[in-house]
Amino acid sequence: MIKLSIIIPVYNTEKFIKKCINSCLKQNIQNNDYEIIIINDGSTDNSLKIINSYIKNNDNIHVFSQSNKKQGSARNNGLSRATGEYIWFIDSDDWINENILKEIIDYVYEINPDILRFDAINHFPNQLTQQRSSKHIPGKIYNGNNVFLENKFSICVPFHLFKKSFLIKNKLQFIENIFFEDNEFMVKAFYMANKFQYYNKTLYNVRIRYNSSSRNKDIFRKLDILSVIKSHVYFLNHNSLKPDCKLIFSKHIGKSTNSLLEGTLKSFDVFLEAIYELKNIKKLRSTIIHSKNLLYIIEIYLINFPKTLHFLLSLFYKLKNYKL
Repeated sequence: MIKLSIIIPVYNTEKFIKKCINSCLKQNIQNNDYEIIIINDGSTDNSLKIINSYIKNNDNIHVFSQSNKKQGSARNNGLSRATGEYIWFIDSDDWINENILKEIIDYVYEINPDILRFDAINHFPNQLTQQRSSKHIPGKIYNGNNVFLENKFSICVPFHLFKKSFLIKNKLQFIENIFFEDNEFMVKAFYMANKFQYYNKTLYNVRIRYNSSSRNKDIFRKLDILSVIKSHVYFLNHNSLKPDCKLIFSKHIGKSTNSLLEGTLKSFDVFLEAIYELKNIKKLRSTIIHSKNLLYIIEIYLINFPKTLHFLLSLFYKLKNYKL
């Protein structure tokens, strides 16, 4: 029986994919206990060639190719093929610690959570590292909406294990063909989770690449946040959420709107495009007003005065980032 499915979307990471796969293979459980599903998302470098070199000697590695549809689509593809009870989405330029799978699988089988969170470490090009720990209480079992209401959860998908039946039951999938798909997915996942626990150990390693797809500063990519906002507003207004859960959802929608506006400040034309799209999202204004966050409320009122909003936000972030 397959206990864990590791899903790895790959797009042009020929320099890093070996370390990622090797880390998944250097584990202390049998191959028939877990599978590694690799989705080649239309790579144009040697990534697929490198991946295929592992197939002959590792019968638990399964490789599938698709045209480039971004990470969300690749993850959905992998999930549709997964047979494990738990799912771990891993980025192809990152890696996991060796010999941890037996421990983590034994743990989730004992606790049976919908979502399990663990810690990670950032690895920078200059050899510096940064610990990324959770703010949750270690070992505490969060039931119902408690972890959502705590509102301390991370939107980094690879820092979590997900029970497959939980994802399927709640029809949780990633938005395809956009960046920032984690933002949309994780907020809904934590709202829907009935059982969550934080496992206070470092298992995941993040390679910080300033030119990677998730960290590229291309200003036009910020417009993909619109899809996140639209999805969350729709979800909020088509489901009966308790008032306290509705407040948390509204805060995340306001945060996403703020991130979109801040991220497009460097180009007034893109900023205007973002505002135009925001104006066309039904019930966005009332939703953000419900967040009770003063900054978000000011922003949503000032979108009818784009020049004023652009000037004030530019000044605000200039002063905020100013160092004496």
